[in-house]
Amino acid sequence: MAEILEAPSSIAALDKHKMEEAIRSFPGYCMEALKLGMEVNLEPLEKRIRKISSLVFLGMGGSAIGGSLLKDWAYDRLKVPVEVCRNPKAPSFLNEETLTIAVSYSGNTYETLRAFREVADRGSPVLTVSSGGKLAEESSRRGLVHLKVPGGFQPRAALPYLMIPAGAVLERLGVFEGFRREVEDAVRLLGKAGGSMKPETSVDENPAKRLAVTLYGSLPAVYGFREYASVAYRFKTQLNENSKIFCKYDVFPELNHNEIVGMEKLQPFLSGKLHLVILRDGREPAEIKAMIEAFQEVVSQFSLQITEVYAEGETRLSRMLYLIHLADYVSFYLAVLNGVDPTPISSIASLKRRLEGKLS
Repeated sequence: MAEILEAPSSIAALDKHKMEEAIRSFPGYCMEALKLGMEVNLEPLEKRIRKISSLVFLGMGGSAIGGSLLKDWAYDRLKVPVEVCRNPKAPSFLNEETLTIAVSYSGNTYETLRAFREVADRGSPVLTVSSGGKLAEESSRRGLVHLKVPGGFQPRAALPYLMIPAGAVLERLGVFEGFRREVEDAVRLLGKAGGSMKPETSVDENPAKRLAVTLYGSLPAVYGFREYASVAYRFKTQLNENSKIFCKYDVFPELNHNEIVGMEKLQPFLSGKLHLVILRDGREPAEIKAMIEAFQEVVSQFSLQITEVYAEGETRLSRMLYLIHLADYVSFYLAVLNGVDPTPISSIASLKRRLEGKLS
């Protein structure tokens, strides 16, 4: 089965909608996205918010993950609380000192629009991000700052545009420092490391292909910690949407207090199929290292597989984005091994049609 990964032409034949092209372009998209965030006119927003006491991201699916990643990246740099709202109902604590960033790639996401309208009607300061749609139209009508990103992508492939401009804006507003520098560092890293993950690189020399082969036919669970919590979630959702497989994720040390017990009596159909992918960092804190190692010592007696995946890079953001880029390619190659085009998401499209009928 792995032979197909040695044939770039066969890979391309399955990739009818050119998902690999979007993955390959990830570093370039990061720089374009940074430029958008640095150049957008913030004057109307700055007039409305003199002090930021809390921060809220509104979004769903691929449009929400950017807020979660920014929250994880800045967890020890933020001086204000952050909420990522994946819900049509906005948090009740919003006020004139809450900056809300509403993100919907299409601009037409039902849940995000509902929450956005509630926030805007309250008069709280809002920045919106989309490629167009109703979110852009309503932002213009309300006189709000709208950050328009390029269209034509699947939302999950547009991650740089749904995360990095917001981070650049927050740095410009003084919420945190160092974001721009770390994006530029990450782009340099990905430009070098990404070459080893491309279809032209053989399985033996390609870390993404090797991991895809290792995961083929298994039930993966991706585990992260702290700044890799949302990276693990992103890995999971990419395996769901690109590879069309079931996958779950969890986070250390919390999973040591519950999930570990669920492995004691694995159901027969899971025996030998469960494959744990643990995201690691050579600079991880000693206490996190001890927690992960103790977990592995306990579960090694159970009928499951474990693969550790280490981040690369000098800065926190570069290490996060390295693992995201790797995960994107792993999910792509696993789709190829499964014989499916990674782009279509028919179940989501079907659900949206049904939901539209029920809510109309």
